[in-house]
Amino acid sequence: MLKTCFLCEEEKLIEQFPLSSNKPYRRRQCKVCWNKKKREKKYRKGGMSKEEWIAKISKPTTIIKSKLYENLKPKPGQTMAEAKHEAWTNSDYNKELNKKQREEAELKRKNKTERQCNTCKEIKPIKEFSIRTKTRPDGSTYITTPSSCKVCRNKKAFKYRKENQEVIRAYRKSPKRKADNKMRQKIKEIRKSHPAVPNWLTLEQKKEIRKLHIKQKQIRDTQNKEYHIDHIVPLNGETVCGLHVPWNLQLIPEKENLSKSNNWEFGCMYQYDKVSHNKENTIDKG
Repeated sequence: MLKTCFLCEEEKLIEQFPLSSNKPYRRRQCKVCWNKKKREKKYRKGGMSKEEWIAKISKPTTIIKSKLYENLKPKPGQTMAEAKHEAWTNSDYNKELNKKQREEAELKRKNKTERQCNTCKEIKPIKEFSIRTKTRPDGSTYITTPSSCKVCRNKKAFKYRKENQEVIRAYRKSPKRKADNKMRQKIKEIRKSHPAVPNWLTLEQKKEIRKLHIKQKQIRDTQNKEYHIDHIVPLNGETVCGLHVPWNLQLIPEKENLSKSNNWEFGCMYQYDKVSHNKENTIDKG
């Protein structure tokens, strides 16, 4: 059923007209014209212009968004809502706002001494909850605590192990589990013999190592090739031992890494160039 609006004089569906407050009938104005009329009444009563009234009642975010979307044009194949979302997420104001919110949340978490467990519904000290360190897409880290306390989590794990003993036994006998155990044992032996990861690594250097792992995953997904992160100077070599630092890491094919093993063929008088993969003589200053 159609109805003509009294103000804009357009024919619209009856559902687009608001209900009257006193009678169970529809108003003469459509919802768009009715809302516009109510706004005009508000700022006329205060003796202000429309721009002054919007600046007074609106939050800073709405004013910035209105300026941001003023001359915005969506890209081909993109809706206006998607273009607005992209412009807002990439804006400097939104990034600063998110940074402030993160800092406030971090302060709140540090000052928090108690928390309610979602499983047993008891308020317990924060020490009874395990701590997790998570990484954001930009590389920054933050600390969180799970919703359940340590006691409830242990009970849940014990219950699962008791009810799914056959599944756990099958997993322990699987080749993946055996390979993981061998790798863990190897890492333990390496750590005992030589401290590979130094304590003086900065946050930027740790980010470089993380970027190398991301690059390895991208090559695996896009090119369907297996690459390994290799230590130029092996961690537990026969003649020399290296460190797990960004300048001692390189991405090489799987076959090359497996054939290399823990040998270092270049000797102490040579330096390995990552770009050209050639041996370069270095001057002995000592």
